Amino acid sequence: MASPPVGLDITPTALAAVSLKRKGKAYGIDVRAETPLASGIVVDGEVHDTDALGAAIKAFWLEHDIKDKNVSIGVANQRCITRIIEMTRIKNRKQLKEALSFEVADNLPIPLEEAIWDFHTVARWKDEATGGEKERHVVVMVYRESVERFRDALAIAGLKLVRIDLSAFALMRAGLPSVKLALQAEGVEEVPVVALLDVGPSSTNVVIVQNDVCELSRIVAFGRQHFTQTLMEQFAWELPDATRVAADAGITPLGGMETPGDPYADARRVMQFVADQFAQEIQTSFDYYNHSTGGANRVGRVVIAGEGALLRGIDLRFAQELGLPVSILDASPRLDAGSVEALGVDHPRFGTALGLAMEEAA
Repeated sequence: MASPPVGLDITPTALAAVSLKRKGKAYGIDVRAETPLASGIVVDGEVHDTDALGAAIKAFWLEHDIKDKNVSIGVANQRCITRIIEMTRIKNRKQLKEALSFEVADNLPIPLEEAIWDFHTVARWKDEATGGEKERHVVVMVYRESVERFRDALAIAGLKLVRIDLSAFALMRAGLPSVKLALQAEGVEEVPVVALLDVGPSSTNVVIVQNDVCELSRIVAFGRQHFTQTLMEQFAWELPDATRVAADAGITPLGGMETPGDPYADARRVMQFVADQFAQEIQTSFDYYNHSTGGANRVGRVVIAGEGALLRGIDLRFAQELGLPVSILDASPRLDAGSVEALGVDHPRFGTALGLAMEEAA
């Protein structure tokens, strides 16, 4: 059986790649690599300089001696649209796609020919009133131009784009299994709505999932750089110093208790202030989701991934501010023990890349 494609997570500041090998029911990590990406090449999830991105990916592959040329990437930007569409069951897939195309056209702000879209059927049931069968479909729409720029960059690098995915789906593959195990251990019978937060350098991908269905995926303009930027403004520091202090100070102190003479106490108070603002921004998305469901559904659990998950104590501060259980992404249920050990503390940073490299759903 062929190996899964390399999962390549492309952010405005870095490239992160994971290559997996099947080991029974689990995956083993063959390659795990990360490198910085120059500013301006990718902005807000969109490729601005195709040639530069292609050259950067080519150099990245050579530097880390990645052999596999087949690549899976994720898309997360303001021009990705996800919709849940319910309709009478149509058994013929060609006829179903034609029927869904009318719904897609109604939800797109551009002509259908300028978009790429696909769907996944997630539920089927019998309507009690009519007795007819109905289906629920998750439909994902993205601008064709956005996808083609990623494809062209990979071609420049000598690689082949074999799958383009919604980054939200990759996060679900990597992060949901551990949530389910935790709920089982806690004896929770009804699975709550789960929010996965992929905290990048300048923005956060907010993914809200109910019963393994992505019901909301939106970009929030708040990321890890807000912590370093605020430290720079408050203390007149240069970026390298602010970056170092943010990592060393954390949002909570080592051991959980403040100690007399802590040199990071003032910086940590700033970090806590930013974290509280961040949590309020996330709460706005949760409120929007709740309103969109007519008040029927509320987020019940939160998982943090990405660069921001590496800020010590961000999960504890968010739990305090949001009033919800919050954890850091843990993909270990889908990985062998050696791979979990190899990932170490960087585990949540590679959440999206891990999910992109995993072929089947969580």
